[in-house]
Amino acid sequence: MLKRIIKKLYEDFAADLLDSESYHSMLTDYTQEQKQITARLAVIEAELGVEGNDEQNVQKLKNVLDEYLNVETLTENMLNQLIERIEIGHTVKVDGCRQQEITIVYRFIGTAD
Repeated sequence: MLKRIIKKLYEDFAADLLDSESYHSMLTDYTQEQKQITARLAVIEAELGVEGNDEQNVQKLKNVLDEYLNVETLTENMLNQLIERIEIGHTVKVDGCRQQEITIVYRFIGTAD
């Protein structure tokens, strides 16, 4: 739609229906609007792609977990399939006790909050 408006704007300018200042001002406005719409569309498409990946990742995790439902002992292979990494923070003293923050980043779904 904006491309047609810009084309018509140019045609009006070429036919001397618009002065140069008005043409350039309107062209700048429409071009800026077109850039904003294109950027917003890219954000929306990226968000939709992420949501689709979330569903796929949850299904992948479910498939891996199904294999281990009745297991009594974790093995190294199981941990490697389920956990991407474990992050251990710096030691701090809280009320005289040493504490560390530990974050487990699971494969397919990220951190568990």
